[in-house]
Amino acid sequence: MKYRYKIFGVFLLACSIQAGLKTDASAADIMKIKQTACDMNAATVTWDTVDGADFYKCTLTDGKNSNFSIDVNTTEGTFTGLSAGSSYQLSILAYKGDEILAESSESYEVVTTPDITNYKVEQTNAGEKNVTLSLQGATGANYYIVKKNGENIAAAASKKSSKTLKVKGLKANKEYTFKVYAVRKSAGDFYAYNKKSYKKITVKTINEKIPVEKFDIKSMDFSNDKYTFGVDGSSYLADGYELQLRSMAGEEKKLLTGTNFKNVLVEDMIKGHFYKYRVRTFIKCSDQNAYSKWSEDKYIGVGEDAFGVISLKKIKITWKKVTDATGYEVSVSSDGKSYRTLKTVSASSARKVVLTRVWGYRIRLNKRYYFRIRPISKDGNNTIKSEYTNDVSVILQTK
Repeated sequence: MKYRYKIFGVFLLACSIQAGLKTDASAADIMKIKQTACDMNAATVTWDTVDGADFYKCTLTDGKNSNFSIDVNTTEGTFTGLSAGSSYQLSILAYKGDEILAESSESYEVVTTPDITNYKVEQTNAGEKNVTLSLQGATGANYYIVKKNGENIAAAASKKSSKTLKVKGLKANKEYTFKVYAVRKSAGDFYAYNKKSYKKITVKTINEKIPVEKFDIKSMDFSNDKYTFGVDGSSYLADGYELQLRSMAGEEKKLLTGTNFKNVLVEDMIKGHFYKYRVRTFIKCSDQNAYSKWSEDKYIGVGEDAFGVISLKKIKITWKKVTDATGYEVSVSSDGKSYRTLKTVSASSARKVVLTRVWGYRIRLNKRYYFRIRPISKDGNNTIKSEYTNDVSVILQTK
């Protein structure tokens, strides 16, 4: 009988050991692991309670040489002494005594806030409705968030080849102030940053192309071949302007750049030529200028000289050639105010007009007559008249 009891006891012990091994081997999963807080050198995680657990062993590893382990008797663990802008893999075991009741089935990524000591944000480009930012020097950042007035307006992951971010949905000719946050984002979409993890930057967008009524030739000194161009730039936030003069074939003849574009002097090139001119604005970015679209073209063609000779029977008007002109429109006035077109002279014809009558009346003594010669050209299929003319006045007087 005693022998039978001994065998039965051994059997119970074996069953007990087998049951214990089975418990460890089939430990439940720890659920709802979640990172809830972070700093540059610390991170906090939480998880669901495991029934019967006395404590939890939590371990972080960076996959290299650093491991951090803590034992806690609550479902929250805070790690300290971590590196800024880093990722760690978390594992959790739930214990009751020496028995493992549950474990994390998959490693969970824990991240820390990037170090922004050397963080720089610069504007590198601009459009009418967007700006491009360069982001450098935030240790460990792999994600960036742009906020305006406390609201997120843009976000992007950092690419190894280029740390740039384009902010879209803006308005043309506007100035914006952004806070650009450097972030370490985990695979579980936890964003590691704090209220100081940003750099502030003020940016500008480019204006839409300047309307033709906002730029013009403000004054001209025909005899000295001096012309003052200007732009009404009071409504633009641009840092500067460009004026470009081109031949009618589109070849650039002169490019002028300035910051005060109300008075730009062009000398010694207008007389005797026909040009088209246009303007655009630019914004100074970190290493380049961002340009608006060019305006539509305006035109100027001015002859070097025009002459008038009058006799008792006729008036003869002649003028010099204008390069790129395809013709000349000649107008006459008896009072210097109301002009009537006489004729259009082809560029291939002799540059002269001879009159014996003005507006149906014979030429009179002591009467002044006024003439205008306006150069004409072609821009593609469009016929273009110069904005300016050569004016001549003649008077028939007795000696």
